[in-house]
Amino acid sequence: MSGQAGAALHQPGPPGISLLLWSKPMRDIAANPQSSNIFYLAADQAMLGQLRHKEGNTYRTPTASFRYMVGTILLETALRSPGNAHAATHARLLAMTLSEFNRLSELEQLAYLNDLWDTCYRSEIPSTDAQAMMDGLQVTTGEGSLPSSLRPKPGNGFATGLDPGPVPDAWTRWQTGFRVEGGKSRDGTRDDLDRVRDAGIQPVQKNPDLAVRVARKYYHKHKGSISPDLYIGYQNRDLYNESGTCVSRSLIGGTAFPYRDTFNNRAGLDPSLNGHLSYQYLFALDCAGLKGVDTESKQIQEGNDSLWRPGEKAFPGIPKGRVLGYARVIRRGKPPLPNGIGISGWAFQLLDTSWTWLREPQGPRRIFLDAELAAWQAHRTYVIEGKFDFQGA
Repeated sequence: MSGQAGAALHQPGPPGISLLLWSKPMRDIAANPQSSNIFYLAADQAMLGQLRHKEGNTYRTPTASFRYMVGTILLETALRSPGNAHAATHARLLAMTLSEFNRLSELEQLAYLNDLWDTCYRSEIPSTDAQAMMDGLQVTTGEGSLPSSLRPKPGNGFATGLDPGPVPDAWTRWQTGFRVEGGKSRDGTRDDLDRVRDAGIQPVQKNPDLAVRVARKYYHKHKGSISPDLYIGYQNRDLYNESGTCVSRSLIGGTAFPYRDTFNNRAGLDPSLNGHLSYQYLFALDCAGLKGVDTESKQIQEGNDSLWRPGEKAFPGIPKGRVLGYARVIRRGKPPLPNGIGISGWAFQLLDTSWTWLREPQGPRRIFLDAELAAWQAHRTYVIEGKFDFQGA
C-alpha cells in the first residue's frame, strides 16, 4: 500500500466503513468470484457495499446500479488478460485500493473504470457493409471457415459430422444471419418473442435495463452503454458479446452463441434466476445492407487459432424489420466426449422443422431457409464436435 493510501485510511471517513475492506485492492472485488447464476452477484458484495463517492469533504453512498456496474466491470476486466501494451496499466489500476477509489468523485471513478476497460477491450466502429464481409469455404475439412450451408453427416455416432450444404455461399448471396435470442420460461412469466418482434435485437450493453434482465450485468453510466462502438477482447480476440449483436453465417453456428446452454433447463432451480427457460428462439435475420464488423475476417488476421469456423459477424443491433422468422431450440451445453476427456463443441435440439415467419421471405432465400432447417430432425440432440468450433480445438 502506498504511503498516500495508508494516510488516507486514517482520515475521517463515512460512518460504517470497514478499514480492512478499504485497504484491499480493487482487484479483490473480482478475485474470488462467488458461485451465482446472476452475474453481478459473483463480485464481492461486501466490498461493493463499502463503495463511496467523494463530494468535497463528504462521502456519498452510490446507487445500487452504480455498485453493481462497478462489480460487472471488475469481473469483466480483473479476470481477463490485457493487451500486451496495456499490461502495466492494467496491473496499476487493479492495485488501487478501495480507499483510494472512494476518495474519487463519481466522474473520476467512471474515468478509472473506462481506463480499466480499455486495457482489456479495443473499440471497433461498425462500418463494414454486410455484403462486403467474407463468406466461408466450400468444404468442411481442414481448419478454415465452414460453408454457410451445412448438413449433418449420415451416421449415428456420438458426435455429428458436418457436410457442406447445397448453397455454401449463402452469405454472399443473401447475407442471412442466424442467432439465438431470448426464450420462454416454464411458468409463462417470461417470453422474449414480443420484445424481439417489437424492437428487434439490441446489444444489451447499449440498453442497460435490458442487460440486467437478460444478461444479469449492469452497465449503467459505463461508456460501453453510451458509445455506438463494438468491443473486441484482447484475450480471446473475439467480440465482447454484450456490445454488439453477433450472428452466424450458418444455421448450425447460430445455435452456439451468445452462450451454449438453455439456462435452468432442469427441475429444482430458483425460478428467479436468469433463464428458467423451457426453450429459446433461433432467429433467421436479414443482414443485407447493414453495417457492422466482420469479426470472422479479423479473427483470421489475428491468427493464433482465433477463428471461429462457423463464421461470426457483428452488428450494432438488428432492426425489427430484419427479423424474418424463428424456430424453437434447446441448447445442451458442452457435453464431455465419450472417453470423458475434453469438451466437445456444443449440443442442441431443435423443436421445429419449419419456420414461424414474422416477415416471410420469398424466392430462393425462402427455399434456402426452409431446406436449412428441415435438414435437422426435431427433438434429436446433435453434438457438434470441437473440430467444427474454434480453429485448433
